[in-house]
Amino acid sequence: MLKISKLTKSFGGQPVLRGVDLTLESGKVMAVIGPSGTGKSTLLRCINFLERPDSGTIEISGVKLDASRAKSSEIYRLRRKTSMVFQNYNLFRNMTALENVMEPMITVQRIDRKSAESLALELLTKVGLADKAGFYPRKMSGGQQQRVGIARAVASDAEVILFDEPTSSLDPELTGEVLEVIRRLAKTNITMLIVTHEMRFAREIADIMIFLEGGVVAGQGSPSEIFEHSENERIRRFVSMAMEG
Repeated sequence: MLKISKLTKSFGGQPVLRGVDLTLESGKVMAVIGPSGTGKSTLLRCINFLERPDSGTIEISGVKLDASRAKSSEIYRLRRKTSMVFQNYNLFRNMTALENVMEPMITVQRIDRKSAESLALELLTKVGLADKAGFYPRKMSGGQQQRVGIARAVASDAEVILFDEPTSSLDPELTGEVLEVIRRLAKTNITMLIVTHEMRFAREIADIMIFLEGGVVAGQGSPSEIFEHSENERIRRFVSMAMEG
């Protein structure tokens, strides 16, 4: 389970997160939607301490941190419980697809190289890229690189996978192949927190959705509650415009 309480973060004195609260049960998928510049990506980066929050608590499967006084060893324990799929793929350019997926198994989980290679190839097969195992990122399309990134995130054996706008750098043709991989993952009871602007996808895949605006959770509910029955006029207007777009 992921539980966040009163999470705050400012940059240069400007508040970005103003006391975010959320709870995500194990095996569930949460979609985070909202206008640009409202702190969605910052929220993900604070969860795994790529950005250090100013205050608040984060708890993942029994590991709980107070952001204002967390020690490096505690941050490391929490970070091991998450993996992240970035907007810009973030693959190691000097490693093949197979080596990119193997890397967290070898360096973090200390799995022997032969076993890691076998597991990595299995994961690449699941994302439809077994035939690209020996390719370097520069030889793969953006969609293929993102699928490698997803396979690598799963390889880390994390409790929660964080997706930061996983299709924002892709053209429409490649977006579909990445979304299909995430759809398949969602059926395997992997806990996922997804920041996305793909409204139809979010509605289809999420168990629960939150609407983030002004650095706070302005709305929360099932896809049906957010898309069809929200009493919040701002959410209704945002969803309507996003779906039209």
